[in-house]
Amino acid sequence: MTRKKYLIVAMEMGDSAPGTVFKTLAKSLYQYADLDIISPIFDENFSLDGIKKVKLHHYRFLDWDKICRYWEKYRFNPKDKKWVYKNLPRAIWAVLGQKYDAVITFTSMNYFPSIDLGRKLAKFLGVKWAIYTVDGIPSPVEWLNGNTLIHSLLSHYLNKACRKADYIFSSNEYMMGYQQKICHEFQGKWGYLYTPHKQKQTYEKTAHEGYRFLYTGALYGLRRIDGLLAGFRRFIKEHPGSQLIFVGDVAPTYLDNGIDLIESKNLILHPFTQDLSAFYQEADVLLDIAAKLDNDVFLSSKIISYLPIDRPILAISGNNSPSRGIMGGIDSILHCHDEENDAYNGLCRSIEAIGKGIDDRAQLIQEFDAETIAKKLYDSLQ
Repeated sequence: MTRKKYLIVAMEMGDSAPGTVFKTLAKSLYQYADLDIISPIFDENFSLDGIKKVKLHHYRFLDWDKICRYWEKYRFNPKDKKWVYKNLPRAIWAVLGQKYDAVITFTSMNYFPSIDLGRKLAKFLGVKWAIYTVDGIPSPVEWLNGNTLIHSLLSHYLNKACRKADYIFSSNEYMMGYQQKICHEFQGKWGYLYTPHKQKQTYEKTAHEGYRFLYTGALYGLRRIDGLLAGFRRFIKEHPGSQLIFVGDVAPTYLDNGIDLIESKNLILHPFTQDLSAFYQEADVLLDIAAKLDNDVFLSSKIISYLPIDRPILAISGNNSPSRGIMGGIDSILHCHDEENDAYNGLCRSIEAIGKGIDDRAQLIQEFDAETIAKKLYDSLQ
């Protein structure tokens, strides 16, 4: 059977969280179909024999405040429209004479130019158009600081921009339900593709006093840790020498209630680093911190990256969160709220799971495996 060929359009194939997901999915999808990828940003280490990379003109990512000002003034982002207009001829030139079975837009957050460019290229080529988004677009209004005007403007734009697509894939079933409300004029096929993780990883544990609870990633938006810090203060009274270890960007305001723990060396902060191996070796329990919000739609990429690592996971989230719904009922993944008593109990329950293994995650690990996700995408496009 002749291999299918897909054209992927993305705003980046770099080292950001979305870019990492896009690269992982593209590498696995290449097992099933030939790929050409169009993007202004490529990780210089991202290379596979047979994949054609077309680099577009530089795209300048604007800060969120400036994006909002553009939308409030023009009801669109003129910088994005200008970029698409400038890059469309180069993109068309790159695909002239090529035969594709579909155009796939990889998008996220406010990466709207990839949607416009993908739509135009699919129309030019006369093929089906699929959209895969790793986030809800636009972000729910709670994540936009309650700015209902911006949320409404972005939602209206996306509803119109995506209605001609043949497929829309969200990153989980909760996100898909939210996206269906935004893109209510869309008449194509809906689906969800979990954010893919790396393969199973085993880390030898280093010896240390107390217990080590590790969180890797930035703290921002609706993620809160006041309840965790309060619960941890109670925990270290019973388990002295234990530590919370944060690796990544943490704004000082998140630590206003944690100065005493920093001074006592029970709370350790490290800057962002690509190689987390040493931290995983030291960790007894992995922490995931989701929004302090009920009925959220985001399943953090953090908990997904933790899945194949041989450590218990303590997931902190609100009620009816994706992590509770998708990963509930698994003994090696525990859940609590960011409230003192619940966080304390969560910490205590999590150390009881140390050393019991993660065999109960086997099916979940398979469902989030990059090859599984790529095969599901491939099969959906047939």
